Amino acid sequence: MPKYILKQAGTKNYIIFKKLPKELAEKYEGKYYNSGNWRDSGDAYKQIDEIIAPFDVNAVFYPKALEAIKNNYEKFGFEKKDLPGINKMYNKWKNKKEEYKYKNEDGKIAYAIALYGGNDRHCEKKMS
Repeated sequence: MPKYILKQAGTKNYIIFKKLPKELAEKYEGKYYNSGNWRDSGDAYKQIDEIIAPFDVNAVFYPKALEAIKNNYEKFGFEKKDLPGINKMYNKWKNKKEEYKYKNEDGKIAYAIALYGGNDRHCEKKMS
């Protein structure tokens, strides 16, 4: 699992909802799997956008997983020579939460539950 997380963290800027393969999407009339993450159904965000990057995965789980890999790299089977690459991925993701930050109408700081629009390299809008 740590190798998978490092690979995803290195090739993407956001982890987005997984889409159904085209043939299944047509059969089930939906774009996304019905479960996973914090959705209660596949219809929850059907009208928003094809690209949805949830806060919890991108701003909490990935940074914490990368921190755990960094702090315990030997336990996960990595060597000291792997540490610069691991640190690079951790540094890339550790402040991801800031990208979800916005100000409410009352001026208070809040965090969007998801970013959407664009692609897995750049999301354009915040879902509050």
